[in-house]
Amino acid sequence: MPPLSSRLKRVEPGLLILFIFAVSRLIFFIQGVTFHARPLFFAYQYLDPVLLQDDLLRSLFYLNSQPPLFNLFLGLVLKCSPDYSLSYEILFKTIGALIPLLLYGTLVTTGIKRRWAAIATIVFMLNPSLMLYENLLYYTYFEAFFVLLSIFSLARWCTLNKLPYLVLFWTSLLCLGLTRSLFHPVFFLITAGLMAIYVRLRRPERKHWYRIFIVSSSAVLIPLFLLCMKNLLLFGFFGTSSWQGINLWTKVNGYGPEELEAYYARGVISVYALKAELQPFQPLKNYPEFEELKNTTCPHPACCTEWKSSGKPNFNHVGYVCLSKRLWKDAVSLIKC
Repeated sequence: MPPLSSRLKRVEPGLLILFIFAVSRLIFFIQGVTFHARPLFFAYQYLDPVLLQDDLLRSLFYLNSQPPLFNLFLGLVLKCSPDYSLSYEILFKTIGALIPLLLYGTLVTTGIKRRWAAIATIVFMLNPSLMLYENLLYYTYFEAFFVLLSIFSLARWCTLNKLPYLVLFWTSLLCLGLTRSLFHPVFFLITAGLMAIYVRLRRPERKHWYRIFIVSSSAVLIPLFLLCMKNLLLFGFFGTSSWQGINLWTKVNGYGPEELEAYYARGVISVYALKAELQPFQPLKNYPEFEELKNTTCPHPACCTEWKSSGKPNFNHVGYVCLSKRLWKDAVSLIKC
C-alpha cells in the first residue's frame, strides 16, 4: 500500500475540483441561476407527466418516439419524490460533480500530468454551456455523462485490464443507447466489431481478452436489439425512435414553400411533406387526411391521445409513426432529385 502522503497527493486535485465546483455553483445560484424543470411539460421527447406518474411501465412499453431510459428516470422521480423539481436538481448537480471527476480521471489515466489535468478540468467545468445544461431538465447532460463514463472505463480497462471496467464501459454505452436515439444499435455493432479486431491484433497472445470483449458487448447489443424488435412488432419500424423519417426530412429539406409546391406538382413529394415544410412537429390536425393518421390502431393512451394533459401535442402518438414513414420516402425522393 502506498504511503499516506502519496495517497493524499493523488486525491488533492479531485478535492480541489469538487471545491471549485461547489463554490462556482453557489456563486451562480446567488446570481439567480436556477434549475428549470418546466421542459417536463412541453418537451417533445417526454411522455405525459400524468402517465409517467400513474402508469409508468406500460407507458414506457408503448413509447415509440424515444428510447425509454430518460423517461424512466423522469417517471421514477415523479413517483418517488414529493418535490420532483428539487429532486431533479439534486440529481443533475450530482451528475455535474461527477462529470469533471470523470474527465480528470480520464486525462490522468491517459498519461496527462495531474496538475495539467486538473487545470483543463477546471476550465471545462466553468464552461457556461455546461452550466446551462446542468440547470435544464433535458437528456443532453446525461448523454455527456455516459459518454465520459464510457471513455473513462475504456481507458482504465486498457491500462489495468480489470473486468469491472470493461463491464462499466459496455453498461455506460447501453445507457447511452437507451437515452438518445442518435446512438443507433448499428453504431454499437460497428464499434464492438472494430474494437474487437483492434484487441485481437494488438494483443494476439491474450486471446481470452478478445473473447471477453465479444461476450461483454452482448450486454449492449441484446437489449437494444430487443427494444428494436418490440418497436417492429408494435409499430412497424426497426429502431429506437419512430422519428427517423421526420429527422431525415428536416435535414434534407432546404426548400421554400414555392419550391416544395413545384416538387409536389411533379409528384416527387407527398402532400404531407408539403405541409410539414421546415416544421414537421405540428399537431396532427394540421395535416391533410388527418383522420387517417389519427385513427391508426393504438392500444394505450401513451400512443393514442392526441394531446398531453399540459395541452401540448403528444408526439408519441402512432399517427406520427405513419407520418415519419411518409416523410422518409419524401426525403429519399428529394435526395434522388
